[in-house]
Amino acid sequence: MFIGRHDRSLDDKGRLVLPTNYRREFEDAGGGVLAPWDRCLALWTRAKYGDVMQQLIDKVRAGEADDDVVRLFQSRAADIQLDAQGRFIVPEDQRAHAGIAREVKVLGQTDRVEVWDLGRFEDMEGGKSPEEVSSEIRRLHIF
Repeated sequence: MFIGRHDRSLDDKGRLVLPTNYRREFEDAGGGVLAPWDRCLALWTRAKYGDVMQQLIDKVRAGEADDDVVRLFQSRAADIQLDAQGRFIVPEDQRAHAGIAREVKVLGQTDRVEVWDLGRFEDMEGGKSPEEVSSEIRRLHIF
């Protein structure tokens, strides 16, 4: 499970050092899959990405989604491998999608890791106070 948030910077080669507490799952899985997601990038283990893709394919077969959604999502994904220092290259087209220049916020999101441009993350975070987040969770009656 991925939780927490971490400040990071891309190096001059566009590499990102994955937080230590996230690395093991990607090392054990032989890498991961990075894809544009919402206003950021999402990184899944290969197995979890396979589950996501299967769910999308099932939605297409059920007539609930268009083939092009699957086609485009899959074609914009990139296979990543961690090097010995826990780094991976963030492709330039994905950096452009997420508006990433250099400074990023890396978030654990249970089954995936999100990589946000720091400014974009701060804008999103500034839109909801901790009290508003708590109120919304209470409204959902989760606990």
